[in-house]
Amino acid sequence: MEPFDLSQYHPENERTVVVEATEQAVWAYLTEARRGAVTLAGIVCSLMEPLPDLAKAEAAMAAGGPPPLALPFASKEALQPVPSRTDFEIDWNEACEAVLIRMREIPWLVMVPSEGAAYSRALVQAGPYGLPWEDELLNHYDFLADID
Repeated sequence: MEPFDLSQYHPENERTVVVEATEQAVWAYLTEARRGAVTLAGIVCSLMEPLPDLAKAEAAMAAGGPPPLALPFASKEALQPVPSRTDFEIDWNEACEAVLIRMREIPWLVMVPSEGAAYSRALVQAGPYGLPWEDELLNHYDFLADID
């Protein structure tokens, strides 16, 4: 797999969303123009079998890069086939308070900067990867109008 990233800058809130695929996982990062650093991160999906425990994921992270997903946090749908950059869509809600990452037209991650929260379909419990997915987020942040 050829690693890739794609990004989208939103001029109203001066934030950039970056979706990055490595050989292990797809992550999304949110940066603010004023800070210039990542202010929020969340895992979109895993591209490899989740590691048996968090200690192994932390050891892999120490070698550099984002941590691979650990089994205790992984949902049944966390492991996905390798995507291409055209499989992703990045959409801000109208109020610019949340961003939705879709992969293959399916909502996978909602990032809410004011909460410091990233809700991922790849997760079954809260932890270092973000928070578990909640379908009601799409309605709460008015993304349903954008989804057919």
